[in-house]
Amino acid sequence: MNRLNTTGPLKILVIEDNQGDYFLLKETIDLSVYRDSSIQLAETMASGLEYLKTNKPHVIFLDLFLPDCQGLESFNQMKEFSAGAAIIVLSGLSDMKIALEAINHGADDYLTKGELDEKILAKTMAYSMERRRNLEKLRIANERYSLVTKATHDLIWDWDLVTGKIYRDEQAVKKVYGVENNSIQSIEDWNSRIHPEDADHLLKMIEQIKRSTEEDYFQLDYRFRSEMGHYKYICDRIYVVRNKQSQPVRIIGAAQDITEKIKLEEALRESNEAYAFVISFPFFLNRVGPP
Repeated sequence: MNRLNTTGPLKILVIEDNQGDYFLLKETIDLSVYRDSSIQLAETMASGLEYLKTNKPHVIFLDLFLPDCQGLESFNQMKEFSAGAAIIVLSGLSDMKIALEAINHGADDYLTKGELDEKILAKTMAYSMERRRNLEKLRIANERYSLVTKATHDLIWDWDLVTGKIYRDEQAVKKVYGVENNSIQSIEDWNSRIHPEDADHLLKMIEQIKRSTEEDYFQLDYRFRSEMGHYKYICDRIYVVRNKQSQPVRIIGAAQDITEKIKLEEALRESNEAYAFVISFPFFLNRVGPP
């Protein structure tokens, strides 16, 4: 369970070497809706990291200029060991640029020292924790997606029909299609590798999917040319995502390499035909007779 979903008092870590700035922040927290929070002060980066070894705060307030760590490096160190806590940078007017750089590197928000207000502070904390929750959900979803891809040996792809962008897992592309992902960045690149005997029917099916208003599930079977020059047999199962007007806006698919399955089926068919011929051979001799 995500530890940011808490109904009890928050645990807050303040990493700040200026006592005046710390007491002002603490007083502002005490005036806000988070007045019951448990607040821990660390005056150096080292002591802050030591605290994180055995504690998991919900929010970290971080001064970027500490006795043992300066500037953006302070945030980068804290980010590595923050264990999912929301990080709010404490900034002076003179180092606003670095605070904004920290935002670009993943900090959840920043507050300007000397301009603290309990309402702004509470809003910043709430926003930062919600952002951290959403990022954690996204991380778990991406991790689950990656595990599903590994478990199924399928290539999961997502085609945004509005922007035209196609997302594919790079490792799965190589495993299933036998090509590098950057070689099929557009639908035209992908089409150029379809077997000529399959291309016309496949393109008609894709147009049918894009025009469909009711049917959501499709299956496409086709041959795809790998980097080695040989064709792989692909089975693509497709689901259509629609908007409120029932128009397709995204197409999500799971492509599977079924080449070995097709080869085994072909070998089995040939074996059965050979067996049938052998069984019928004496009957053939009896009918024809000796020369």
